Amino acid sequence: MKNQIVILTGPPGAGKSTVGEILAKKIKNSAIVSSDSLRDLIKNGRARIGDSEWKRQLSLGARNACLIAKSFYEEGFNVFLDDVVCTNDRFDFYLKNLGDCNLKIFLLLPDKETVAKRDLERGEEAMKERAIYLHDKFSEFIKMEKRFIVIDSSKLTAGETADKIMARMKS
Repeated sequence: MKNQIVILTGPPGAGKSTVGEILAKKIKNSAIVSSDSLRDLIKNGRARIGDSEWKRQLSLGARNACLIAKSFYEEGFNVFLDDVVCTNDRFDFYLKNLGDCNLKIFLLLPDKETVAKRDLERGEEAMKERAIYLHDKFSEFIKMEKRFIVIDSSKLTAGETADKIMARMKS
């Protein structure tokens, strides 16, 4: 299988990080790039959701995620990039910056009840109302954007979700 960049997106609780970890462990020469982790590098001055600075920092995280992902990709690695991509401008940004790579974009979209339950299991990290808001945003966005490979992970374990993605990576 030729190396690829796989974007894993979806609302909080969809399983992006967990599935990315499983895939990276199963597939030789793999790396994980998390936009959240890149934004976590900001220790003083990190914007809160909705602050005027927030969009700039989201863009900074996405730009750095692309640079790192492309660097690994060019060295022959499979890259699993985890980010919330639910607007045209974010989707187009990733296509513009990674479209010349072997790129697939998977949307993990469990039902709303599953998202709420899984999100609450994150404890202090839970996004609560924002998780449901993002679920709704993705549900609307996929009506317009058909280039996602959508996986309903409501009834799937993270391992089963990873297996579905691996099967699609080979096709």
